[in-house]
Amino acid sequence: MSMLWEAFGSLFESLGLLFVTLWQLLTPWALLAVWVLLWLFAVDWRSLVATLKQGAWAAVLLLGFAAVLIWGSLQPVPQTVFGYELQNFVGKAVVVVLLYALAFGSGEIQLAWSRHGAAA
Repeated sequence: MSMLWEAFGSLFESLGLLFVTLWQLLTPWALLAVWVLLWLFAVDWRSLVATLKQGAWAAVLLLGFAAVLIWGSLQPVPQTVFGYELQNFVGKAVVVVLLYALAFGSGEIQLAWSRHGAAA
């Protein structure tokens, strides 16, 4: 009977170690997942595209430019992107462009889902 309890103890210890390892692996990606889920499910892209076509694209572009300038000024260190160390503002600009690409890619997925649902 004691071997059974030792086996259960070992099982729970292993499951705890698995949970901690998965938590450490997935935690850095949590904000990126929230970003994608926000743009995928919380934004109505049909109305946003209409607003962007009316000229709001300029405000979005200026907001990204301001984000790069502010971030680069507050944290003036080189940025590592995909293993390449880029200069301060260049690296920040690449990251902001990638975040915009994820947002617009999420919007394209939502629009494709709505077109597919309307066609069915």
